[in-house]
Amino acid sequence: MFGILLTIMAAFQVLGRFEMTKLRNRILDCLEQSGDLFVAKILDAPSSKEELLDVLKISLLFPEGHGKNWDSLDDSITDLSWLKQKNVLLTHSMFPNLVERDFGIYMQILKDAVEFWQSDGRKNLFVTFGI
Repeated sequence: MFGILLTIMAAFQVLGRFEMTKLRNRILDCLEQSGDLFVAKILDAPSSKEELLDVLKISLLFPEGHGKNWDSLDDSITDLSWLKQKNVLLTHSMFPNLVERDFGIYMQILKDAVEFWQSDGRKNLFVTFGI
């Protein structure tokens, strides 16, 4: 995980923000054209845990019965069986404006989910913020 992060950081330093954005967009265009990419966009910065969970439920098409708590998010984001696409991109236009504790929990859930899908192999979960 840290190797990937360091590679991205190095590429960012070499290419700069504009070039990294172009590169990311090209990769996403290829995946979208293949029909194997589900994109969940969070366009605004949710300002509370409840608002974030509501937006995620809608964006990721969580099934009925999905609870409004961190455990439910963790369960759902490591399931995603209702999405037919193998590649799932969760993109945020900016970081959520959460209290520090909730922000930390959200980041940990995302990190754990990305690692889960990397080891599982049935899906790929990509998470971006503002690039």
